[in-house]
Amino acid sequence: MKVNNKYISGNIEIDKKNVKLVGKKIYNKTINIIAPNPPDTLGNYSGTALPFPNIDIAFENTVNKFKIQSNNIDITLKYPNSYNCLSNGKYKVPPTIFISDENNENISNTINIR
Repeated sequence: MKVNNKYISGNIEIDKKNVKLVGKKIYNKTINIIAPNPPDTLGNYSGTALPFPNIDIAFENTVNKFKIQSNNIDITLKYPNSYNCLSNGKYKVPPTIFISDENNENISNTINIR
């Protein structure tokens, strides 16, 4: 899948457990790339890979957090899980990668990877 926005230009390769992002940084300052934690894989099938109940739990100590300073991007994220939005309790946010500026002030660029 190709991605081209004001921050990056590149390709995303998706497999069952990882998301690989390779490309170039277009933005002239540091950018942050963040995604929710991967799904929980539990011992029983009925509780495995359920969406996180809210955004706080989805991003708590996430392994999918990168600070990009160089012009070349070559990162591998663990496939992010979906999570429920608490604004109405019924909206499920699909697996998404968020890209922002270095101060996390402009998180308008998202990539849905489903």
